[in-house]
Amino acid sequence: MSKAKSLVPIPHTPLNNCDFCEPSFYKIVLPDTNIAGVKIPLEFLKHMEEEESGGVATLTVSSGQKWQVKVCKRDNGVVFKDGWKRFCRENSVRVTDFLQFTYHGNLQFSVDIFDKSGLRTN
Repeated sequence: MSKAKSLVPIPHTPLNNCDFCEPSFYKIVLPDTNIAGVKIPLEFLKHMEEEESGGVATLTVSSGQKWQVKVCKRDNGVVFKDGWKRFCRENSVRVTDFLQFTYHGNLQFSVDIFDKSGLRTN
């Protein structure tokens, strides 16, 4: 007769407090969303530090395709600007889509795009 292995509970840690997680934020495309640019949340900028303005970010979707988007400092924060409209057009971003941005450092982001049903579209 074999002994049953005892299961040891693994403590649940919120994802935003774990050491191995890469920072991320999301945007929901609403009817009044400015398709010419998207604002990066102010609280998120602490992850970008000195990279937050005047650079060019690389946005990579799950297929591996990449887009270059200028990161611009504005009075009300930091935005993805030049190249953002092209990214949206070429990825068929629509109103009600949910975009998750994961930051990998050095202005490198992966972007997952989900439609209103919750299915990944890219």
